[in-house]
Amino acid sequence: MREGVEAEILTSNDDGAGVLKVPTGSFLQHEGARVCFLPRRSPSFRPLREFQYSSDSAPWLKQHLPSYDCLHVHGVFSHLSTLAMVLARRKGIPYLCRPLGQLHPWSLSQSAFKKRLYWALIERANLAGASAIHGTSEQEAEHVRALLPGAKAIVIPHGVEPGATIPEAATQLREAYGITLDVPVILFLSRWHAKKNIPILLEALAGLKSLPWMLMLAGSTDNDQLSEKVKQQVQGLGLSDRVICPGHVKGAAKETLLQGANLFVLPSASENFGIAVAEALVNGLPVCITPGVDLAETVKTLDGGMVCEPDPVSLRACLQQMLSDEHWKDPQRRLQIREAARNCFSWTANAQALKQLYASIVQRTSR
Repeated sequence: MREGVEAEILTSNDDGAGVLKVPTGSFLQHEGARVCFLPRRSPSFRPLREFQYSSDSAPWLKQHLPSYDCLHVHGVFSHLSTLAMVLARRKGIPYLCRPLGQLHPWSLSQSAFKKRLYWALIERANLAGASAIHGTSEQEAEHVRALLPGAKAIVIPHGVEPGATIPEAATQLREAYGITLDVPVILFLSRWHAKKNIPILLEALAGLKSLPWMLMLAGSTDNDQLSEKVKQQVQGLGLSDRVICPGHVKGAAKETLLQGANLFVLPSASENFGIAVAEALVNGLPVCITPGVDLAETVKTLDGGMVCEPDPVSLRACLQQMLSDEHWKDPQRRLQIREAARNCFSWTANAQALKQLYASIVQRTSR
């Protein structure tokens, strides 16, 4: 209600392999918001098991949708979001959709047949009927326009809340992990996944052994095969003394990495927005990313780092330049990146832009 908009959240109690231990079917206060959780179910037919649904969602939406002025749907290719858009179209309730990166070419290439069928049967009409499509970056908006020429794609970036300043972050980081002060720290901070291109990053760094650096390969995965593959590659490339894997980090430990490192890298094939990139930038950390990260153009606009192709040669050249170039080592440059990024990724600006968008949609519908 800070911006004068009364918002409520409808979702499922899905929590990955299990479900959240929360009451379902009615609104409750959850992490500062009014949320109604519906019970998650999953088909017993193995090929469809990844498709989660809630049999309670249709009755709930049919009963309650008319009481809302506007619907903001987050996600596509999922039961609740798809059903909400279908029913909103039927009832003439204005809605906007945030695709969550699922319309990125890389994402569409995963389970491609199922998504093409889903798109043709339902989702294309849902997005075509949206009053607006909410992208968090210009690249995401371009992906939408490529699929739906003429679509009203609106760009409203996420906000990022900076953590408390840690004056001696660089010293604390190095003391915690046994790194000398004169060695630059390269930070990778993301969920380990095949699309993150960790093998390409390691191969690129293997060609920079003549330069001083340490890689903090932070993040975790429930994919034991991927985890073992990364560890074997580190050892096989002779990087065991140059790569530290601290696992999942959060809180003060995460802030220490973001504020104490010298360079952030994420060579992902696909990244909707790229929240870790934004977190690095608001801490003044220069970034080295690839075009698959949807914040690539924003990084260029902010002069917050470099964008290179996701191959070992290009990535190696980019990292070598950033490790050697005094431009990226300058404390004043880091301060400029931080201030520009904090203006760009402001939650206040995000809330105000969404409020204006909601108001324009409701006004158009009520005419």
